[in-house]
Amino acid sequence: MFPVVMRGCLWGGIRFLSGIDIFSRNIPYYVAYPEISGIQTATPVTIQGVKVGTVTAIGFDPSVSRDVVLQLTVRRSFRIPRDSKARIYSDGFMGGKAITIEMGDSPQLLSKGDTLVAGGNGGTAGWATRSWRPRRATCWRRPEPNWPT
Repeated sequence: MFPVVMRGCLWGGIRFLSGIDIFSRNIPYYVAYPEISGIQTATPVTIQGVKVGTVTAIGFDPSVSRDVVLQLTVRRSFRIPRDSKARIYSDGFMGGKAITIEMGDSPQLLSKGDTLVAGGNGGTAGWATRSWRPRRATCWRRPEPNWPT
């Protein structure tokens, strides 16, 4: 009996440490990206900044498609409209990545095993490279004081 209990504790401990919630029932969804640098299993999945799930599997088969397919598991209490998008974003300045689900407006909801539309990659790194382009230098003139005469 003791070995069975220890195996159960080991299984639960490994799943807990890898970021998988072992006590709740989750719904799996899929999303395909051309490139996923920085995404790993146990990467958080958020909706409006709230963690609702994790990446549980990563698949890539070049004979089938050039895209990398991620399996996202989301808590059952969060129902996702069919026209929602999953976007990879930078989760901080240390280079961590996460996936956010941008909720759509469709009255139809995704079912277990459905595929989300991949949104464009964004985040801090994308914003910084777009915003900090070199600009043409211009001469700055000091404004003349507007003193009463």
